[in-house]
Amino acid sequence: MGQYDRKVSELPSPKAKFSGKPHISGTKGGHTINLHQFARDGVTLLGRLAGVEGDIVRLKGDLHDNLATADRAEAEFVKAVDSYVASTGMSAPAEALPLLREGFDQGILMELDLAAAGITNVIWATGYDWTPRSAN
Repeated sequence: MGQYDRKVSELPSPKAKFSGKPHISGTKGGHTINLHQFARDGVTLLGRLAGVEGDIVRLKGDLHDNLATADRAEAEFVKAVDSYVASTGMSAPAEALPLLREGFDQGILMELDLAAAGITNVIWATGYDWTPRSAN
């Protein structure tokens, strides 16, 4: 599809270079990774990090917004792949992704006490924040 071959000048906007990539994995022949499936499997999903004070991790209340954004990105990516397959005449098996919603069933945590939860290790997955900052 050439998505990773484009230059920044070819993107819809310079900010688009920071847009999310599809949640996919090459293991076991390749498959979709879905945050809702993680929730279904017992993973507790959290919003973005707001800060850390000792053993207390403060979180933003944006989990459900982030899930909705990931769902939209997945739908747009699937549509783009289907369009590419159709435009090239490529032979590809039809795939129907399951509609998963379990992440929305999780409550919004605003803080997490690492010690009380028995969490001794944290793996940070970081991204970019385009929230405008004041010049102060």
